Amino acid sequence: MRALNDEPFEILALSFLIPPYKEVKHQIILSLFFGAMLILGVYNLFIFFFTKDISYLYYVLYIFGILFHQLAYVGFAKLYIFDTENMIRVIKSASIIVAAPVLALGLFTKNFLKTKQYKIHNIILDIFLVLIPVSILFFLLTESFDKYRNVITMLFLVYLMYITLYAALKKNKQAYFILFAWTIFLTTGMLMFLSSAGIFDIFEHIPYLIEISFVSEALVFSVALANRINSLQEEKEIANQKLLIQQQNETQRLAKK
Repeated sequence: MRALNDEPFEILALSFLIPPYKEVKHQIILSLFFGAMLILGVYNLFIFFFTKDISYLYYVLYIFGILFHQLAYVGFAKLYIFDTENMIRVIKSASIIVAAPVLALGLFTKNFLKTKQYKIHNIILDIFLVLIPVSILFFLLTESFDKYRNVITMLFLVYLMYITLYAALKKNKQAYFILFAWTIFLTTGMLMFLSSAGIFDIFEHIPYLIEISFVSEALVFSVALANRINSLQEEKEIANQKLLIQQQNETQRLAKK
C-alpha cells in the first residue's frame, strides 16, 4: 500500500475551492466506496456478535483498517475529521495505518483456513505475524529506511496468497471462496506498491481501481464468511447426529446387559 504524505491532501483541499463536475463526480464515487465498506464492516460485526466466531472480528478490523487508510490517503480525513496538527500525527503513523489491516487479514486467514493443519506453513505464517508488529515499531522509530516500509507487508500478502492456494490444493473448501478475493487484493496491492515506488501511476491510468477492488474483495470475503455459517451449522448437525447414535447404541447395550 502506498505510504501517506502531505501532497495528496493539499491538492484535494485546493480542489474543493472550485467544485467542477469532475470533482463532484469524484466525491460521489469515493462516498459510495466508503459507504459500501462501512455497511460490509457493520454487517460482519453483527454476525460476529451472533456467532462469536473470531474470524468475523479479524475481518471487521481489516475492513475498518482499510477504511481509515483510504480516508487518510484520499484526503477525506483531513477535510472532515482531523485538523492539520492531528493530520500530521496520522501521517507520521503511516506504518501503522498501512500494516494494521494487513495484520488483521493475516489473523483472519490463519483462523478461517485453520492453518494449524499445515504445520510448516503455519509456522512461517506465525513468523510473519510477529514480523509485522516489529516492522511497525521499527519504522516508527526511524525514517532512514522509509522507502522499504512496505516490503515486509507485500511479502506477507504474497505469502497469504500462497497459503490460500496451498489450502485450496489440499481441498480446503473454505480456501476456494477466498482465493479469487485474494487474487484481486494482491493485484491491487502490487499496483499500489508500484505507484508508491513511482514505477506505475495507477491513479492516472486506472482511476478508482483500488476502490472497486476493495469493495469486490470485501464482497467475496463476506460471501465466504456467510458460507462459513452454513458449514458450522452442518458440522454441528453432524456432531449432534453422531451423539444421538452413540446414545442410542449405549441405550441398546445397557438394555441387553
